[in-house]
Amino acid sequence: MLVSAVGVAGLLPGLAAAQTVLSGALSDATTGPLLSGVVYHATGSISVNAGATLTIQPGAIVKLGNGQNFQISGTVLANGTAGQPIYITSLSDDSAGGDTNGDGPSSGSPGQWVFTRFFAGSDASVFKNVIVRHGGAGGWNPIRLDNSAATFEACTIENNAGPGFELTNSAARPTIAGCTIRNNTGWAISGARFDTLANLSNNRATGNGGNAVLVSTSTVQADASIVATNGINGVLALQSGLSLPAGRTLDVGPGVVFKFFPGGTSEIAGTLNTQGSSSRPVIFTSIFDDTVGGDSNGDGPSNALPGQWVYTRFYSSSSASQVVRTHFRFGGAGAWTPIRIEDASPTFQNCTVSSSAADGLFIASSSGRPTLQACKFENNVGWAIVAQGFESLANVSGSVAVGNSVNAVRVLNGGLASDTVLRPASGINGVIVASSIGIPAGRTLTIEAGTILKLFAGGAIEVPGTLLSNGTPTQPVVITSFFDDAYGGDTNTDGPSNGVPGQWVYTRFYASASSSLLFNTIFRFGGAGGWTPVRFDGSSPTLARCTIENAALHGISYAGSPSQARLDQCVVRGNVGYAITDVQLESVPYITRLQATGNGQNQVRVTSANLASNVYLDGNSGLNGVVVCATSPVVSTGTTLTLGPGAILKFTLGQNLQVSGSLVVAATGDRPAILTSEFDDAAGGDSNGAAGGPNANQWTFLTIHSTSPATDVEHLIVRYAGAGGWHALRCLAPTARLRHVDVNQSGNGFELQAFASADYLTAWNISAGTGFSLTGGNVDVERASANGCNVGFARGGSFTGLVTSSISWGNSTNAQGFLANQAIYSDGFGAGLGNLNVDPMFLQTFPGDLRLAPGSPCVDAGDPASPKDADCTRADMGSAFPEDSPDFYCTAKVNSFGCSPFLGVTGFTRTQSSEPLRVRAFNVLNNKVGLFFYGTSGRQAHPFQGGFKCVLDPIRRTATSLSGGVSGFANCTGVLTLDVTALAASGSHPTLVGGATVQVQSWYRDPAAVAGSGLSNAVEFTLYPVEDDDSAVEFEA
Repeated sequence: MLVSAVGVAGLLPGLAAAQTVLSGALSDATTGPLLSGVVYHATGSISVNAGATLTIQPGAIVKLGNGQNFQISGTVLANGTAGQPIYITSLSDDSAGGDTNGDGPSSGSPGQWVFTRFFAGSDASVFKNVIVRHGGAGGWNPIRLDNSAATFEACTIENNAGPGFELTNSAARPTIAGCTIRNNTGWAISGARFDTLANLSNNRATGNGGNAVLVSTSTVQADASIVATNGINGVLALQSGLSLPAGRTLDVGPGVVFKFFPGGTSEIAGTLNTQGSSSRPVIFTSIFDDTVGGDSNGDGPSNALPGQWVYTRFYSSSSASQVVRTHFRFGGAGAWTPIRIEDASPTFQNCTVSSSAADGLFIASSSGRPTLQACKFENNVGWAIVAQGFESLANVSGSVAVGNSVNAVRVLNGGLASDTVLRPASGINGVIVASSIGIPAGRTLTIEAGTILKLFAGGAIEVPGTLLSNGTPTQPVVITSFFDDAYGGDTNTDGPSNGVPGQWVYTRFYASASSSLLFNTIFRFGGAGGWTPVRFDGSSPTLARCTIENAALHGISYAGSPSQARLDQCVVRGNVGYAITDVQLESVPYITRLQATGNGQNQVRVTSANLASNVYLDGNSGLNGVVVCATSPVVSTGTTLTLGPGAILKFTLGQNLQVSGSLVVAATGDRPAILTSEFDDAAGGDSNGAAGGPNANQWTFLTIHSTSPATDVEHLIVRYAGAGGWHALRCLAPTARLRHVDVNQSGNGFELQAFASADYLTAWNISAGTGFSLTGGNVDVERASANGCNVGFARGGSFTGLVTSSISWGNSTNAQGFLANQAIYSDGFGAGLGNLNVDPMFLQTFPGDLRLAPGSPCVDAGDPASPKDADCTRADMGSAFPEDSPDFYCTAKVNSFGCSPFLGVTGFTRTQSSEPLRVRAFNVLNNKVGLFFYGTSGRQAHPFQGGFKCVLDPIRRTATSLSGGVSGFANCTGVLTLDVTALAASGSHPTLVGGATVQVQSWYRDPAAVAGSGLSNAVEFTLYPVEDDDSAVEFEA
């Protein structure tokens, strides 16, 4: 109903400004539009019924009395202008239309009328440039939308009790654009739903009880897309959190700020796509956080605190989520993490998690594979990232952590459920922290270069499966203690600290782990509980260029059946105990080019040595060629122990070496094999770290038993043996060949009971015993020397051979028990054919340099039937070999395994001989095809296949042969042999004739090297015809 302004003025003369009274149902059709410039006084509640339309013209003013309301079920078209806004206000508001109620000056106050309420049929309503004031009585809102999609543009909602707009959680999508909402006691906009925000834009709010859009229901009930302008200052205050059901999608644009109330959560079962930008990230934060979006809750200046909301939690159906440039701040209430990923694989790019009361992000299931790219974690109370399993880190990369309690990635369950790859990018600063790691049989863990694994106290790595560690010299893989700041920085933020030996246990390889390959991997500070940081339990993995350091006990240990664990160029240093221990001798060939320094005892310690298979050792084996035997090795029948150039076996007190199978010593004069005491630092360095030097009788003997079928010993030194009164070297095998063998500084020297040949043997400084005890056989001993012994040579009753071209001098007793003429052309044996009894003029009797000085009476005084010396003169007496041996020249090509192959020569230079001239190439790659080429035109050093060709053309080539050696992995145990005597005798090589000066070099396949080949150095020597026995020369090299 409408009453004229004149009538009202007549009723209230002098008390009120002109006005038109309203009440009841209004419409253009029944009451007419509300006119511009007219003040309307609603004396009762007013309404626009369904189907009706009411037009309110610019400049119209509607004032409602206390307790009155405006209900709209039809259409209201209120199109004010900036210059002529429409007012809906309190009757007491004199600022709009004057003192309408005639009560004198008054300004109105919040809650004097109730609401403008829009019902379902009001969708076509438009409020533009409408000012709504002083409503909200009875806990209502000045504008309430009950499932209405009405439009509000450039409106001002101010000074009301309660929120400015109440959207009542309905599914309708009203348009609220460019409105100013200020000084209301409630939220600027309340009752919003995520799926109804699309038409809210560019609204402003100040001075309200909450200066934001309050989303009152958590559930996203339909797919929705949210942009920053849907909020106020980009802010959406989530009263009940966020719940995105499976099958729903929520897209969030740059600059959107979600603010959570205490205890609030974000539950993501659907697809959440947040697309922040570097300058306008999407933010999930606390309602108390005034630093983004301003003072949203109207409580005045305040700082948010960690733990003021709970988390954003991603469930299994959320894997399609894309979270880009999004910040998560002040979460972690109840010890939850602000981002929690269940069995899901969402994607996070360039996100930031900060100021959490717990860890930054938790991957709660090993089966989830979330993608984290370049995310930052800062100032969180716990860890940066915690993952249930290593598998879930597969797609983590580029994370940064600053100021957290622990700036690292932590893995809770180290047991692999599937094959897994760890990269430096999977961690932070390359660091991943775990309690333990378990790689089951059939599973593979691959660790890429630069990855750092830090283990907690008591942590261990159990490897029944396959561990592939692909470090490089510049980016090693590191396995170390949680407290080790040297790699990956101060992970646990405890300030500068160094790890301590024994802070974790071991990496243990079980029998099924033999496919494991570790390169450039560093193990630090392990060895807790008396374990070693690397342990092989009957397993044969490969470790190349690895470092084991600072362990609480030993560096590496073995257990179980013989292991073929391959250790090449590894460094073992700074460990409290042995470098490597509990090794079976059959495992030693697989330990090559080891370095060990600063350990309690720098040794490879063998504790089991009853051979069941063949063993080859040389200067590349063990540590500097050294193996320490803390047990007595037995070369069993059917097996062969081969000692190549530079092999050194050291024995602990009382141990021995017994050979029932075959012993082959194929060394050279400048690189002999050595059997000695573990106290002998002159051989391969200080192996036991003990004070005091070596002495005679510290170990027992080498015994070659009568059952040995094919013992062949060349260039062997035996010293500091003889414990228990035994001889240092006992030969009981009638097939054994002994050449260039030196026994010294032992209780007793040689006991020769049966042998096939014994040439160039030396016994010196056997001060309390016998140098040579000849107790059996009828084979001659030729070119032997004894000096500094109690008895030089002692003959037993059953020895019927001769001693020729030998010297026994400077002993307490030079010779004992010999028959007449049983020692001939020798010195110190008394009367006999060609014998002398004069000072042989040794160069230096200690340390055993028994070469003959110039002018010695023993020069050219040996048996005329013996081969000539290398100077083409009659044989000298004694074992010391003349210096003018074959001439080695040219530079070898270093092979792909880092070894330099070299040649050695032994035998007589006759074109035919029972002692053939052999050239051997050592340090060759194993099991590769090779050959020798030779010529008689002279030397050269011509660049060839990445090395040098050292033989001048024309050249001849031998047939190819296989280098042999230890099988199973690339190494330098191969040996190529050329029998020059047999080659010359065959007649197929006409250049190999008496008088020829020959140059020889070896060539072999090396697929990984330049030109796919390897080249040795070269040797030059002169051949003599068989008929010129006086010219035959024997070589040693």
